[in-house]
Order: sequence, then structure tokens, then C-alpha cells
Amino acid sequence: MIQTSQTALSNAAALLTQRLARWLLMVEDRLTSKSLPLTHQFLAMMLGVQRSGLTIALGELENRQLIRSKRG
Repeated sequence: MIQTSQTALSNAAALLTQRLARWLLMVEDRLTSKSLPLTHQFLAMMLGVQRSGLTIALGELENRQLIRSKRG
């Protein structure tokens, strides 16, 4: 219940980069691998944003060396 409330608040108030980072951390907590084979289209759908905006947010996280992405 607390996590649902925090997610709703985050989706309403946070910037896309912050929402993306939060989503990636939540997924990482549930997986045993550090690799997430996801497409930009899938991530955009999960966050309810356009793919172009997501690409910019991913670039920001990569520039800060918080994530690493690759093609394919």
C-alpha cells in the first residue's frame, strides 16, 4: 500500500528522469541479473511517455554514468 502511494506521488510530481530511475531501481530489486533487455518503446509505454522523451532521459542517466545502455 505504501509503495503504491509513493508510486502515484512520483508519477504526478517527479521529472521523467527521476521516474525512469525509480522504475529501473524497482525492477532491479526484483531481478537477479543487472541486465535488463528492454526496448525504448517498452519503457516508454511503462512510464506513459513518448519514446523520444524517454531517449533523452536515458541519455541523462548515461551521462551521469548511472546506467549503461546498448543497441540490440
